[in-house]
Amino acid sequence: MKKYRKILINGNELTHETDGMTRVAFEVVRRLDRLLLPGQAEMVVKDRNDLRSLPRFQNIRIVERKGPSVKWEFVNLDLYSMLTDSLELRFRNRAGHAKGIFYLHDVIPLSFYGEKPVCGRKGMTEAAGKAYHRNIKRMKRNALAIVTVSDFSKAEIVRCLDVDGSRVAVIKNGWEHFQDIRPDMHIFERFRGLKEKQYFFSLGSISPHKNFGFIHELAKRYKSYDFVIAGRMNRGLQADVSDADNLVFTGGLTDGEIKALMMNCRAFLFPSFIEGMGLPVFEALSCGAEVCASDIPVLHEYAGSSVHYFDPEDADPDLEALLAEKVSAPEAALDKLSWDKAAEELHALIKAYLKDS
Repeated sequence: MKKYRKILINGNELTHETDGMTRVAFEVVRRLDRLLLPGQAEMVVKDRNDLRSLPRFQNIRIVERKGPSVKWEFVNLDLYSMLTDSLELRFRNRAGHAKGIFYLHDVIPLSFYGEKPVCGRKGMTEAAGKAYHRNIKRMKRNALAIVTVSDFSKAEIVRCLDVDGSRVAVIKNGWEHFQDIRPDMHIFERFRGLKEKQYFFSLGSISPHKNFGFIHELAKRYKSYDFVIAGRMNRGLQADVSDADNLVFTGGLTDGEIKALMMNCRAFLFPSFIEGMGLPVFEALSCGAEVCASDIPVLHEYAGSSVHYFDPEDADPDLEALLAEKVSAPEAALDKLSWDKAAEELHALIKAYLKDS
């Protein structure tokens, strides 16, 4: 097995607009820094100013490489990797042209939307679908190891990409970042109609596999509650919700606003048809929220008996009966997950490919 001089981390992925993948990159890399030896890793960035929000690294060296924005990740970074005999580390479901360790959080565009995810309303645009398939080919060709976040996702990757399972490592996410977030109660001044324990809260991009039509149906049935959905609209709502005036779309929110809504909701709803992990479920559990979630394999893998399960295909559950069911304490799920453990497992994987380690 070839050994490399050092690991190159795509620094732009840590400064991307915060979502689940950015969260993983940020939390894992800042802990990975403590485990690496000086000289073993560089973080390559297009502009040093992009890293203002990051902690000062002890062992990871920052390297600035200028270049056109569109091609930077797939020209400048790849070229620098090859010239320096380095192994790339990428966190955002993207593979480079050089060899590397690449995170692939899920293969939902293949497993949910189909082999040709180009269907506009239900999935990607045609151009995005073609780009996705090119990326998957690079992933299969150049990934020395594919990292994913659950046993369920690993099985889906092996099935959909037809790769050897020995190339796929499962490194589960943590949740402790949510402990450090201060709830921003000003969100209740922006949305004055929301009352403590009188609304259900959901979080995620408005994409078909997130199944927000389920919440629309609930809102029509349960008029005494508000149903709050936070997240980017992506391809738009693509549904008429004028018959549910208790359905509130907040758009993107800060972490503090999200935590405030989680802490004060009647329950956190997570109706997805499919997920790579479902990090918001564990953020909600960590701040004391009741969680009602889809009865899907990945949540049983992670959350066990700590959440209330419903059939995501049946938009007519009895919410009060569901919440009356006994569940395990959140610690039963949370104690199994740790960002420190994730960083340690990634470090062990990286060391296998580095010289003098």
